[in-house]
Amino acid sequence: MRPPQRINFQGNRRVFPVLGAYIGASFAFVGVADATLGNIGGPEWAFEYLIIALLAGFPVTFALAWFFQITKHGIIKHGSAEAMQLQKKTRAQESAGQAFDIPMLAIERFTSSGGNEQAEQLATGLRDDIGAALANNTALKVVSGDDAHIDCVLIGSIQASSSRIRLVFSLQAKETRQHVWGERFDRELDDIFSLQDDLVLHITSGIRSCLKTQLFEQLRLLGDDKLSVPQLLDKAAGSFHVVALDKSGTAIASLRRVLERESDNATAWCMLGFALYRSAEYPPVLPSAETRHDIVTSLDHAISLNSQSYVARTLKAMVLLDFDLNASTAATYNGEALSINANFIPAKAMHGIVAVQQGSIERGIAELEYAITIANQDASRFRWRRDLAVAYWLSGKTALAETTIIQLCANTPQMMRNHVVMAALMVASGHQEKAAQLVAD
Repeated sequence: MRPPQRINFQGNRRVFPVLGAYIGASFAFVGVADATLGNIGGPEWAFEYLIIALLAGFPVTFALAWFFQITKHGIIKHGSAEAMQLQKKTRAQESAGQAFDIPMLAIERFTSSGGNEQAEQLATGLRDDIGAALANNTALKVVSGDDAHIDCVLIGSIQASSSRIRLVFSLQAKETRQHVWGERFDRELDDIFSLQDDLVLHITSGIRSCLKTQLFEQLRLLGDDKLSVPQLLDKAAGSFHVVALDKSGTAIASLRRVLERESDNATAWCMLGFALYRSAEYPPVLPSAETRHDIVTSLDHAISLNSQSYVARTLKAMVLLDFDLNASTAATYNGEALSINANFIPAKAMHGIVAVQQGSIERGIAELEYAITIANQDASRFRWRRDLAVAYWLSGKTALAETTIIQLCANTPQMMRNHVVMAALMVASGHQEKAAQLVAD
């Protein structure tokens, strides 16, 4: 026989505090009523009725306190989705005064089997390059394997058979060994340095995206006034990946808060330019002249404050190409970005977009496909796919162009700019009726 379950009077319910307040108020009211009725010579039955009313109100108060909660947002029912969300937000705000611990990552020595000397060299080189690539990332900190505060560990293995190799990587929580991220690659061991560069881009992009997403989930429920400047930047970066937040301009508000505190923060100016650009991608028409000016001015501020900002230069190239159709100047800015960081994937993608605009369509397609494969969670991935669809059509791959743009629009129904491009491609392919239906929808 199962023992009877105990009734939980607490949990999320403020039953005892409410009942305590009711009893305290009742005693005070009885005292005042007794003195008042005595002074005016009131009837005794009035005092008795008052006691009865207060006693009758006790179970009513108990029931209301059990099922409902009074908040600054109004009266909500316990156990409802709204109550759970409020509780989660409250707990997050209570801990907002404490800085979030940035995950500390250790990279273990990658193992190699098969007796291939090049595979062993690759294992050593990969470990060093991955550590160097992740060292400047704000979402994590790379530490040595004997650090006492390690949160997660990257492990890897390489199997070699003749000229073929299989590489398996896994990011795991140190204490529980729970799988956080992982990837497997099958490659030919011919050009070891090109292979190493390619793998570093794949691995670091996946790890960054995974950890930034986890950090954003901690930050998104907190008010901007509760967050430090680095936390506001991480929150803004995370919101680029959530369509509802991106469309509503959540990142813009967070970044303006940063600039109120630090007007010379180059990263914030750069991200603000991108946030304004992204918000302008949701309507079907180009942004106003004022918005375009704000975007360009923000990026120019970023470049003037940080001459090595390859991100701002890549974004400036994108804006020049979109707003002014100036492929030549866009190529100059993007070339400067690649000269600062040759492995910056958005700049590689932009290089492909400019190549298409300048007539090197097949090269542009190859570079866009590569960027999308490497960084399929990048905040600019929708833009890349849109340009890839256009490039496919220009190269005569009409069916592939239609498939690409249709899938993009299905994945991003809120981005009307993509739908306009889809309608244009349909007209260009001779599907006027489909295009008319898209415009009508």
